[in-house]
Amino acid sequence: MISQVALAVIFNIDSGPIILHTLAQLKSGELAGIQHLKLSESLTTFPSEILSLADTLEILDLSHNHLARNPLPPAYQ
Repeated sequence: MISQVALAVIFNIDSGPIILHTLAQLKSGELAGIQHLKLSESLTTFPSEILSLADTLEILDLSHNHLARNPLPPAYQ
């Protein structure tokens, strides 16, 4: 069975493939325990669900969104 969630994979020579995740995956809890999160969905606000990944998340890439300011709360900056 083919998954209905399509993921784009970009190859980065230094660190291997980078998977673009979806906001739906984040909100469903599917990304629990992830170490590298890349969300590029024209976000205008910081998804609070990202904070639930704080114990394992090492790299957060929110580039190519429409965030007007640093989205992280002061405790995480």
